[in-house]
Amino acid sequence: MAFPFTATAVTTVIMGDNIPAHDEMMDLAESIGQKLDAFREYVASVRDEAQAGEAVKELLTALLAEASK
Repeated sequence: MAFPFTATAVTTVIMGDNIPAHDEMMDLAESIGQKLDAFREYVASVRDEAQAGEAVKELLTALLAEASK
């Protein structure tokens, strides 16, 4: 099983412009990625793959809106 959000989170810290690439930040980003992977996996287990993808988008859209305030 692939863990795309975990890999993306770690890569973003390494290559990001605004995220300090400290060990603690790497750990936090990895943890966020792991939680998103688990969130998607759970939704897929009780619904289907398409809905799992949409559920992640819904959650991330809400979080992005909050971050943009």
